[in-house]
Amino acid sequence: MGVLLAILLAFDIGAQNRLVLGGRHGWPGKRTAFDITPTGSLQLREYKPYQNILQMLDKKDEEGVVWYPDGWEDRRVDYDKSCGLPPELSGYVEGEDPRVWRWNPHPIMFDGDPRTAHTLPLSLMRAPHRENYVFDTGVPVRVNRFVFYPKWSDELIKPGNWYAGSPFYESYMRQYIVSASLYNEPPSPLRFPADPEPLDFVLEKNMANYKKVVNIEFPLKPLRFFMLDSRSKDYGFTLAEIELYGQGFSPEAWYTSKIIDLKGPMNFGRIFYDLKKFRWRKEWSWKEPEEPGEYSELDLGRKSVRELWEERLIDPVPVEDPDAPVRVEVKVRTGKDDTPLIYYRTDDMLDERGEVVSREEYLSLGVRRVEFDRTHRPYVGMRGIIEPDRDNWSDWVTVEASGEEVGIPDVRRYIQFQVRMYSEDPWAFGRLDSVWIELSPPLADKILGEICVEGDPRPEEGVAEVEVGMDTSFVLALKASAPGRKEVFDAVRIFTPVRPKFEELRIGGKQENRDSLHVGDRYLEVFLPRKVGDDEPVEVRFRTAVLSYSTNFFAEVWDRGRELIPQRAVSGDAVDWIGTNQLQVFAAARSLEVLKDFRVAPVVVTPNGDGSNDSTEVTYTISLVMEGAKVELGVYDMAGRMVRKLVEEETGSAFGKVKGWNARDEDGKLVLPGVYLVKISVETDQGRTERAVPVIVIY
Repeated sequence: MGVLLAILLAFDIGAQNRLVLGGRHGWPGKRTAFDITPTGSLQLREYKPYQNILQMLDKKDEEGVVWYPDGWEDRRVDYDKSCGLPPELSGYVEGEDPRVWRWNPHPIMFDGDPRTAHTLPLSLMRAPHRENYVFDTGVPVRVNRFVFYPKWSDELIKPGNWYAGSPFYESYMRQYIVSASLYNEPPSPLRFPADPEPLDFVLEKNMANYKKVVNIEFPLKPLRFFMLDSRSKDYGFTLAEIELYGQGFSPEAWYTSKIIDLKGPMNFGRIFYDLKKFRWRKEWSWKEPEEPGEYSELDLGRKSVRELWEERLIDPVPVEDPDAPVRVEVKVRTGKDDTPLIYYRTDDMLDERGEVVSREEYLSLGVRRVEFDRTHRPYVGMRGIIEPDRDNWSDWVTVEASGEEVGIPDVRRYIQFQVRMYSEDPWAFGRLDSVWIELSPPLADKILGEICVEGDPRPEEGVAEVEVGMDTSFVLALKASAPGRKEVFDAVRIFTPVRPKFEELRIGGKQENRDSLHVGDRYLEVFLPRKVGDDEPVEVRFRTAVLSYSTNFFAEVWDRGRELIPQRAVSGDAVDWIGTNQLQVFAAARSLEVLKDFRVAPVVVTPNGDGSNDSTEVTYTISLVMEGAKVELGVYDMAGRMVRKLVEEETGSAFGKVKGWNARDEDGKLVLPGVYLVKISVETDQGRTERAVPVIVIY
């Protein structure tokens, strides 16, 4: 596995620094459908109508495109489609590598040479059979032409074969169906039917073909999976090349960096990236040659002659457009070692998770064979399972916006990035100048943290449970593991679901006054009166409410006197008297309701302007909502007619929302005295919840 060993900027042990990808630092790793601009930016690849897209697919090595056969060997990894090998070895990688549904790993119909061909038996002594050619470009490509043709050679076919005495270019496919799809993946070759159904889009069906070079034209669209189904059961044929042509910019592109060695454990701060969006509209048209015989029949048939394509620029140069339908997705993960995988050797009990081995040793082991009709049994010493190393590597975490701090684990030596870019318009593209992340040395080997409900420090099963939507008092304890260091941190930040309220600070088991305090809508910052060191616990008591089935109370600490990135706490045994050893809190089963604490007060309104009971207030809490909840709040008369709409919105979980009603209707007029219903309705994917409270209006 390739590891980027060089750190792009030197580190100062007492200060923040950053790691940069892009520009003069380059993009070490694997690119798919991205081009590098002269200034070192990632840019969506442009396809021109005379360029065969299949020859533009990104390469694994210097010899050319490597097409991976799907299904010819036992699959060792459940989470990707490799042929027995994980992404970090040499197998198929989703979003990176083209793939073909054949047993030959280097199919000659994609080699760019019209003189080499796949041959269905031409001999008159052998019966031809139906053949399917199925392939995957790895990522979607924007195409409007599908081209294929026979072996292009003047060599004559020998006697005893179909088309004997004719040149090979007469051995073209007489019947075919060409189909494609964007997302619907064909079945594996091991399960591929003998008479397959076409894919989602039938590009052309021809049961009486008389063209040597088949050029199928269709509206420009993004596609990924393609199938050429030969229906030539009565004639043999040769197939030299399958080609794809398109226009505009790639609809999707991927970049995965090498695993970067930071030369030591680091803490991670904000991640930044610089995306610019452009439009560059063009029109292409094909013109027939003026002189017959000037170009070959093959080049004219597949329309691959550059000078016969006329380009008209609607936009003379790329125009920067912030509203162009282009988006980028940046992900990151961190690890303790240089591989995110665990490799196993099959042991004496035929357990394929038997013995952990190194990557090098794994590659030296034998593999289990897979044939058309059966899978061979495992044997002692063969390659076992390969699986993610979740103990030493984090999952991929998405950076929602540039400048955001993401929740990747701190105190890690290795880091890896992934970039995906998407364009919904053929003439819109994105340019990513750089991606960089803030780094600094860790404050401690680790910061341990655990949380409990006040008054219940050692709950049953070791799990803190609370009432959803209920204002609750918590104690969060933190402790640094930094042997020999007396001063580690003097500030604590706790992230909460709703606005918290500070109650008490204890250091080393003793109550102490805070230096200062800052409370935000979803966080609490407590500045300590002094710096605390190794094995010196800090306990913060505060009030807040949880609004979901489970809540992680993320906490971090920092030293106000040093320019270092805050270090996140990890779950662990911070103090003896708390027995949860984790920072996660769960909702009690009895409190699992979407609508909580719906209250209306006062229930008697006297809108006479004396300042007493002139209006009423409606309070409610929405909890356990993963997606949006549709909330409608209104006032109705006793006949069921709406008098006043107070709220109509989509919202997530929300604590203690308040809305007032001043006894007036939609036109601002006082309603007549009488009884009214304040009614709320909350609709989620789990169903609909309604509550109503009567209110009396008197004046």
